[in-house]
Amino acid sequence: MKFNVFRRKSIVQKINPKRSISVIRKDIDSYLRMAFNVEYNNMVSQRLLEPFLDKWEGNYKAVVARLKRTRFNEDSYCDEGDKMYHYRSRALIEVCNKIWAKLKK
Repeated sequence: MKFNVFRRKSIVQKINPKRSISVIRKDIDSYLRMAFNVEYNNMVSQRLLEPFLDKWEGNYKAVVARLKRTRFNEDSYCDEGDKMYHYRSRALIEVCNKIWAKLKK
């Protein structure tokens, strides 16, 4: 199930991009449970879930930093809270799409 920002149902309701970076791990975990239940259970049984979440949380932070650098002029009319909401939601969408592409191979 590919993450779609325009589909405001199941996944989007459970994953809240307004949360802080420290809670992103739980959002990625929720996404994995919903979209890739079999793979999620395999990772838990093989103790591969924690390194997987560490990797994608780091990837999320890198995407947020990249968006802050590259989209500064586009969002200059927004206040800081709106900018961070935009950056975090875009980063979460990008990370979920990358996870989907990786696990669907």
